[in-house]
Amino acid sequence: MLVVVAHVLLVLPMLARHGFDTSVFIVAGDRYVTAAQTPAPIIVRPHSDGYDGQFYYRLALAPLSSQMQAYGVTLVHPAWRMQRILLPLCAYLLSGGQPSAVPAALFAVNLAGLFAIGWLAMQIARAEKFPLAVPLCIAAWPGLLIALTHDTTEILAASLLLAAIAAWRAHRPAACALMLALASLTRETAILAAAGILLVQLWHTARPAGRPRDWRALACAAAPLVAFLLWRHLVATLWQETPQAHGIAHNAGWPLQGWAQAILASLLGQPVGFAPRPRDLTMRATMLAGIATISWFCIGAARAAWHALQHRADAALAAAWLLVFALMTVLTANGPFIDPTAYFRAFTECWVLGWVLLGTAPARLPRPAWMCAVALPLIVRNWELCWIQLN
Repeated sequence: MLVVVAHVLLVLPMLARHGFDTSVFIVAGDRYVTAAQTPAPIIVRPHSDGYDGQFYYRLALAPLSSQMQAYGVTLVHPAWRMQRILLPLCAYLLSGGQPSAVPAALFAVNLAGLFAIGWLAMQIARAEKFPLAVPLCIAAWPGLLIALTHDTTEILAASLLLAAIAAWRAHRPAACALMLALASLTRETAILAAAGILLVQLWHTARPAGRPRDWRALACAAAPLVAFLLWRHLVATLWQETPQAHGIAHNAGWPLQGWAQAILASLLGQPVGFAPRPRDLTMRATMLAGIATISWFCIGAARAAWHALQHRADAALAAAWLLVFALMTVLTANGPFIDPTAYFRAFTECWVLGWVLLGTAPARLPRPAWMCAVALPLIVRNWELCWIQLN
């Protein structure tokens, strides 16, 4: 509950600035949204491309509609957007199909996700006897605030991943499979965590080490991948294009290429990726601080993963994090590094899984107080960025 209260307090000034109209978090721009054609009034910014939330808003109005232009919204890269169906579907169900209630429903689903993240992180920490820094650092990730104020999918995906981890470590493979399947329908990158668990389960089934082979656990580990592939096939059939036509193929490069490009551009004051202008000094400092934080964190999590792979109980978590981290390393400056809000959003799953992994490490955590100290000013800075973007 404290996680929800803290984030509500952070967004209250933004809501008050716009008359407590939650459609401000859709971040709709007039390039893709025509205000006069939306089924209920929403805030649309003039001369703006808007943000991803405007497309989830469109899907929440009619989750299975295959119209590129409907309800005043032009849905660009529709297959890629629709593969992340769970957030808009939840908002559609919560709103009862009433267009005027959709903006509030999107906000409410993300608030519920924040509550789940805080509660699940604390439950895992208590069950596994992790330090309090584990749930605190998970809740302090700036990407959660950005997702809340932009109606994007990271909060819901992270909460489902934490639920999957809790179920897996409680030896409930069917519940874990369900949570992973839902997470992959929220954000396609979550399937990498499911793939990591499946690889470890395949290894344990092939080499049972004196134990009976657990075919049920193997079937449960494979189920999320089946659900993920079936949904992608349905989406590709509906839109006559594959989801990957825009996504990883558009934003992937050599390992750490994007990190190096973003660091160099920030140091030299150059534009990053498709950004039209160089960043100012404050923005460059934000990006450098963010990359330093995530790099420091990833080094500690990689060491924890190496240790965890040698222990049956923790190997699945380690494999899940390693695959998610591997994806983060190949993202280029055309993707999340183009601005800090996108950067922090993209690393949400890596951060959440990594902190649970760090809790399993023998030395526990690499100076968690320092990590919290770095994260707090980043939250303040990203609150400022959100304030600027929403005004």
